[in-house]
Amino acid sequence: MDTYVGQAHRLQWTNSTESAVASGDVVALTDGIGIAVADIAVSAAGTLEVDGVHDLAADATTAFTFGQQLWWDPTAGKLYSAESTGRVPAGMAAEIKAQSGAKCEVMVNKNSFGRADIFGSDYVAGIVYFDDFLGSGYALATPPPGWTGIDVSSAGAPTIVQAADHGGSVELKAATTDELEVVGLSKGDKLMYDVDSLVMFTCRFKAPTLAAVDAIVLGMASAYNVDPDSIAAGAWIRAIGAQDILCECDGNGAGDQDDKDSALNLGNSVWARVLIDFSDSADVKFYLSVDDPTTALARVQAATTFDISNYAVGLQPLLFTTKSGGAAQNALVIDYVGIIAAR
Repeated sequence: MDTYVGQAHRLQWTNSTESAVASGDVVALTDGIGIAVADIAVSAAGTLEVDGVHDLAADATTAFTFGQQLWWDPTAGKLYSAESTGRVPAGMAAEIKAQSGAKCEVMVNKNSFGRADIFGSDYVAGIVYFDDFLGSGYALATPPPGWTGIDVSSAGAPTIVQAADHGGSVELKAATTDELEVVGLSKGDKLMYDVDSLVMFTCRFKAPTLAAVDAIVLGMASAYNVDPDSIAAGAWIRAIGAQDILCECDGNGAGDQDDKDSALNLGNSVWARVLIDFSDSADVKFYLSVDDPTTALARVQAATTFDISNYAVGLQPLLFTTKSGGAAQNALVIDYVGIIAAR
């Protein structure tokens, strides 16, 4: 018997409290939280959003780390990094929050501590990878530790260097030579992240001004190919020419989605951020901020189903910039890369 009802992104909830709930309010549930989609009067039924990335009020006396378990305190109306009486699991921090930060983006109900839906029975079952590129002396032959440099050039000499940004970053920069060039970072086609175990990929970056057919690619993919349309599987964002940010996925012959316009554009030399939610491989979700940290992450292409569940092998982080020719030194700067997965 088919028992399927629907995808559990939004659930019906009856307000049995003594106070009306306003749109955007956080509702504390028994073992999680929901965010009201619209106003819900006392005794009335309404809709709660129970997944996705949300920017919520947070304790401004404690720093949060990427991927950290967070709890919601319904009395204080804030996120906290420590469990305490009355607090309920809220999800995982989807960004680094400074001690004084009053808000934090959180993957709602994707809980990293003792929650079997992500990491099994205990926290150590989870993988949290974060590279802030704090080293120095990078080059194509000696990229950041753990990474493999990508160099497609003939006469020119693209570079991989540490950028002069606070907190560390790496710059992937084309040469002035008039030729086709690709410069980037991968894990050397070591596909160590199983599709069905991935939870999240995130990256903060600064993109160059792109000529008409030049591009950047950032996300999780199978073996590298200079043409993203020829990559076997994965999910990534791509910007081509006019700076339109496109969302793409390849499900190894099923569920492919190509060039889905996010309706957002890259700013010239402005920090941006992408978060790709892989927790449901049949419904991968894209979130973007194009002027980070001025704007919070927002889901894009929500009406499109990005399905990579037909792919059963591994993925790697893949970051690169291309130019078709000319003297432009397309420079893609990566501030950090973060990945969360079940072990």
